[in-house]
Amino acid sequence: NLTGQIPPSVGNLTNLSWLDLSDNQLGGSLPVSDGTTPGLDKLVKTLHFHLGQNKLSGEIPEQIFSSNMALIHLLLDGNELTGPIPSTLGLVQALLVVRLHNNSLIGNVPSNLNNLTNLTDLYLSNNKLSGTLPNLTGMSSLQTLDLSNNGFNPSVIPAWVSSSSSLKTLYLSNNTLSGTLPNLTGMSSLQTLDLSKNSFDSSAIPRWVSSLSSLTTLRMESTQLQGQVPTELFSLPNLQTIELKDNQLNGTLSIGTKFNRLWLVDLQNNDIDGFNEKREHKIEIKLFGNPICHETGITETYCALPQSNSTPLFTTPRSNCPPRTCSSDQVYSPTCMCAHPYTGTLFFRVIFFSDLGNQTTYKALQDSLMHFFESNKFPVDSVSLSNPRMDSSKFLRLDLNVFPYGQTSFNRTGISMIAFAFSNVTYFPLPDTLWGSYFFNGDVYNYFSDEPKNSKKSTIGIIIGAAGGGSVLLLLSLLVGIYAVHQKKKAERASIESNPFVGLTVQSDEIWD
Repeated sequence: NLTGQIPPSVGNLTNLSWLDLSDNQLGGSLPVSDGTTPGLDKLVKTLHFHLGQNKLSGEIPEQIFSSNMALIHLLLDGNELTGPIPSTLGLVQALLVVRLHNNSLIGNVPSNLNNLTNLTDLYLSNNKLSGTLPNLTGMSSLQTLDLSNNGFNPSVIPAWVSSSSSLKTLYLSNNTLSGTLPNLTGMSSLQTLDLSKNSFDSSAIPRWVSSLSSLTTLRMESTQLQGQVPTELFSLPNLQTIELKDNQLNGTLSIGTKFNRLWLVDLQNNDIDGFNEKREHKIEIKLFGNPICHETGITETYCALPQSNSTPLFTTPRSNCPPRTCSSDQVYSPTCMCAHPYTGTLFFRVIFFSDLGNQTTYKALQDSLMHFFESNKFPVDSVSLSNPRMDSSKFLRLDLNVFPYGQTSFNRTGISMIAFAFSNVTYFPLPDTLWGSYFFNGDVYNYFSDEPKNSKKSTIGIIIGAAGGGSVLLLLSLLVGIYAVHQKKKAERASIESNPFVGLTVQSDEIWD
């Protein structure tokens, strides 16, 4: 819960490798040096700028980027940034991930972003970008591209997109794309395709869709599709989700018998007048708003009016635990113990499944977590996962509780071990065929079993507490730099004068010591 502005003196931490101030309430502009004061442009060795989900405003300074930067992750999503994307961003050749979505950026996408040949993820959605769709032919490593919800000039999908064999995820929804749907057969790695809410020429579902063998999610809502849905579409080996509502699809729907992983078919608000079910299945089919439902009086579940579901899609079950009421602030664990768990949220940037209600998927992740903790002798008794949901950044969020082993609370060593494992990503979620890159935001932990009495909260404690309250990923290297200064000066004075975060305020009743 940090407030205030990012102090320019952060730029003095020239050996910093990871700066994570995400998910706070920071405002103001991004500081850059001016000859007398430092700024973020001085952090040329820093690999990670994680500043998303704040209230940062103003333009992104061109000066902040240079060709000698080692930066690989730039996360500025979910702020109030305005102005154009600086062309100097194309100078940072090491970049792997750029997230600028959910801001108010304007203008053209700089053409020299095409020079970022190592980039794997580019998120520019939910801005006010204009001009033509960018030519990203040179991004040979690009796996995820999200340009949805912008104001690009009416145009066809560029030819380079259809030949991009590395792209796994393509979001182009809610733009002003027009013309004929291009043949995307060459996108052999494509797993998620969203072309919804564009102005393409009316056409049948393209035949090339059935050739995308890696496809898991197809979303083409409001794209002027017409004709009958081909049965072979449902037999794609990895397809899980089909969302084609608000089109002019007609005829009789037949899903065939060869569907494999399919779990959702959403064809609401089309012109379908028949449904040929050939065998039992567990697929959720939505046909509300079609003639088959409102003209025939059919009461099958696929004709039901969609209802909002307030029930969590998954919560780790307990192992036949008897009913029990835990004391205040304690939580009943999966192994039937009352304890104070370490809590936080896992944010998965990439997942390789679309059925968020699949219990087996979360059970595999839970087993993976416990295997890691047990193999590395962490003081962990059990873990629980709950409330999976997609956020506005298209991250999958999962609430995580980690329960202590043999006692009701963790000591500081236990919390440090867990936090370090997540912050340095020494834990890799398995199986990697389902789970991709992630980060973890930990909550403040107030129940240390080795809490000293009458302890005083130091400035260094405030910085660590900010890591607990805002993100576990504030770095040990940051603390090392502060400690070195702390040793050179008198303790009391150093905690005020040498603290690069002196302009920040922690809004929390409790912080770590």
